[in-house]
Amino acid sequence: QKAARSSYRLDKVVEDSIDAILATSITLIRTFDKWQVHYAIKPSLSRFLPDG
Repeated sequence: QKAARSSYRLDKVVEDSIDAILATSITLIRTFDKWQVHYAIKPSLSRFLPDG
C-alpha cells in the first residue's frame, strides 16, 4: 500500500497499453502452461486409450 501511495499515475494511453500487454502475456503463459501439462500427461495416458 505504501508503494502504491508513493507511486505516480500513468497517463491513460500508456496505462491502457500496459494493461493490454499484461493481459496478453498472462493469456500466453496460461496457454503454454496448459500445453506443457497436455504434453506431459498424454504419453502417460496413451497406454489407457484405445488405438485410433
